[in-house]
Amino acid sequence: DWNTWTCLLNGASSQFWHNGTSQASGNAGANDLDGITVGDRQPTGFPWTGDITEIITYRGGLPDADKNQVGRYLADRYGLSYTDI
Repeated sequence: DWNTWTCLLNGASSQFWHNGTSQASGNAGANDLDGITVGDRQPTGFPWTGDITEIITYRGGLPDADKNQVGRYLADRYGLSYTDI
């Protein structure tokens, strides 16, 4: 099944949504959030075995209205359900 994932990483904290529904959030603590890896779980080397159809990135956080616009676009494009953040 296809899904949309929305992630906000700002260096100090992170938030994750699955199809518009909040899944997790937290502070970086002693771990710096200075980048992301797509398709592998570093440094443990667990490769992603699924398909990734589209990745959209923005420099800086988006307001919720813009996140919802992107989520609805992806849901429309791929025939998914989406709940506004």
